[in-house]
Amino acid sequence: MEQNIGKNTDVLDGSFTAALRCFGENLSATGYNHQVSVNYIRVVKHFCYWHAQHAAPRDVDESMIEEFLDHLASCSCPVSGWNSDRLCHAALNHFLTVLRQMGLALPALRPVFPEDEVLKAFQEHLTQVRGTAKTSALLYARHLRPFLRGIHTEGKFAFHTITVRDVEASVTSMAMRYKPKTVKLYCTSIRAFFRFLRLTGKI
Repeated sequence: MEQNIGKNTDVLDGSFTAALRCFGENLSATGYNHQVSVNYIRVVKHFCYWHAQHAAPRDVDESMIEEFLDHLASCSCPVSGWNSDRLCHAALNHFLTVLRQMGLALPALRPVFPEDEVLKAFQEHLTQVRGTAKTSALLYARHLRPFLRGIHTEGKFAFHTITVRDVEASVTSMAMRYKPKTVKLYCTSIRAFFRFLRLTGKI
């Protein structure tokens, strides 16, 4: 069911071109190895082809991904993906996250997390004040979520209680689970976030 992914580019719907490029950049920036990235992109290109026959980009959500996965059992698309349910789920859930960040998919049906408002302000600061690329700002925010959840107590963020040891422990935890490239990006995110907190008077 595999084909060379390089031959699939010309069958993609135009509305997904930027999203697919952003998806590839996201995989690289978040530390996925080359082979996993190739497999994920192969799955997503297959989804893009199939999706172009069905609906507009803003109709994408979890239910459409499930519909696509059901379609694989009788797939006759000229573009093929990776025939593994686990890999397809992982690749498409990651792609859905990227689509939502770009405003090209239906919002997730989930409660708003406490850190959403803080991260939104942080991203606006990065893109509008510091001139950071939108894709980079999104990555910074993604890495900061676990850290922020760890300091959210009694309905608020205890920014004033953060210590050097807290930050060191957080970085050490990341280093035990992720590649050096990802940890480096996390450190950059933390530094940028603390500059933002200082400039906005939160610390």
